[in-house]
Amino acid sequence: MYGPGTHRETGSASIAAWDRECGLKTGNAAAEANGASCARRVGRRSTRTAIAGSFAGGFSDGYLQRDAPTPGYAIVVWRGPHVADVSEMADPDLVAYWAEVVQVARALTRVFEPCHLNYNLLGNGVPHVQTHVVPRYVDDPCPNAPLTWVLEPVPDETLDHQVQRLRTCLP
Repeated sequence: MYGPGTHRETGSASIAAWDRECGLKTGNAAAEANGASCARRVGRRSTRTAIAGSFAGGFSDGYLQRDAPTPGYAIVVWRGPHVADVSEMADPDLVAYWAEVVQVARALTRVFEPCHLNYNLLGNGVPHVQTHVVPRYVDDPCPNAPLTWVLEPVPDETLDHQVQRLRTCLP
């Protein structure tokens, strides 16, 4: 089904090029061991503002998005060794990662007061574990369906205020 040089989850031959740029399987032992270069690669995919000074949890980094489909949209990126899917994570890492996703989610709930949060585990654009936390609101345009994904830029002053509020809610 998947030929040589393709990624087993996506079948994409471009994954090898992404891995080289990300620092994976290149002989850069430090980058491969801690996933740091991969997390930086995920962080470069869009303009972001870090939550609480990059919400440097023990296992992940949280980012409040500058361009968002809904207020409070954030991404939590696994910072450990590279894995493309949560099913590849060791159980202790998986538990620790989800605990940090929940910390970010609780802070988002306190600051933005959504009626619900959606958790999207994506990897087709960047094959590295990341969770998109998407607040949903009573008055959103699609309350009983997937959110229409239209990104709206958050003004800098508003974003700075939101980050300050989130910092007070995170450990």
